[in-house]
This record gives sequence, C-alpha cells and structure tokens, in this order.
Amino acid sequence: MSEPLFPHEVIPAVPQGPLHLVEPEMFVHLLRVCQLPGSPGGHHAGLTARNRAILWLLWETGMQVSELCHLRLADVDRAGGTVTVQGKRGPLRTFSLSPDGKRALGAYLDQARLTPAWEPAVPEAQDRLLLTERRRPLIKSSLTGLFQRMSRRAGFTRMPICPSMLRDTYAIRFLQAGGTLAALQQQLGIADRVSVKRYEHFCEQQRQV
Repeated sequence: MSEPLFPHEVIPAVPQGPLHLVEPEMFVHLLRVCQLPGSPGGHHAGLTARNRAILWLLWETGMQVSELCHLRLADVDRAGGTVTVQGKRGPLRTFSLSPDGKRALGAYLDQARLTPAWEPAVPEAQDRLLLTERRRPLIKSSLTGLFQRMSRRAGFTRMPICPSMLRDTYAIRFLQAGGTLAALQQQLGIADRVSVKRYEHFCEQQRQV
C-alpha cells in the first residue's frame, strides 16, 4: 500500500481528550474487514467499495463526520484526484488523494454510487456522494454504526475505531511530515489555535520518549 501524500495548504476540527491513533497496520486491517460476502459485482461489493472509500477519505483528509456526510458528487474531481470540503466556517479546503485513495473512491463511484442499483431513494440524496444501504444520505448515526461493526470484525473490541481517531491520526502524521501548526489549523478548518496545540504537544512528547 503506497503512503498517502499530504497537501501543503489544507486540514480538519479536533475532539478533546487523550489521543488514540490508528496505526497503518490497523488501517490496513480495517480495509480488509470491509470485504463482505457475496458475488463480485453484487450489492455487497458496492457496500465494500463504499466502506473502503469512507476509510480512505477520513485517513487522507481528517475531515469531520459532518463534512464527510455532506460531501457532494460535485466535490470530487476525479481527473485531478482531489476532494473539496466546505466546513461550517472558513474557506473551502481541497485535499489531494493518494493513488490508493483515488482508486478506492473511483471504485465506489463506478461499482456503486453511479450505477442504476444505487439510484437515490429520496430527492435530498440526489447529489450526495455517500449513501446508506437504503440509498439515503449518510448521516452520523449510520457512520457510527458502520465503524462499530468494522471494529468488531477487526477484533478491536477493547478500543473500537471511530472517525475522530482517524482525524487525530491525520493531524499527527501531518505534523510529523513537516507541516506547520498554522497549516494544520487551516486544513482542519479550526478557528481556535488552542484546539490544534494539543497535536503539537503530542508530537513533542513523542520526541522525548
């Protein structure tokens, strides 16, 4: 699996509390448990592609759950390999996806979202990127349930994986790759600098170990 590349101008908001990061091997395991039984090209194949796309989007952008759920088809630039996010405040943030991320998102579009079988069931889902199994807009509770099921299948029962952990992981990896705190704040779409300082503090602690 190739290492995702981080853009230099963009990132997401941060939940408080201790940081629990998702290691690369844990992420790979989550990708594997996305595989659902069923014949190739069947409904389960579409759900598998959707779940992997969700994981890659969170892993490579660190966007908030609300931002993920409100992504539109028009926010994806397949030719450029980017995804654009509009938060509650601040400018648009554009994220470049790695080759693996682009493949995962493309597979979801081609195998599920843009096929007749995934025709939206309600008008408000027409332009949404991510749909539920019932072809309705993905919402926070749907995503929470999905991560709970994936965590159980992956055997992460003592500390289930949640989207905020992928967001925290993105922030730490960004700083470790040489990104500045100001750039991280912009990419996370956070107005308060104090909210991103804890990532810097975490990296400093790691360097002292």
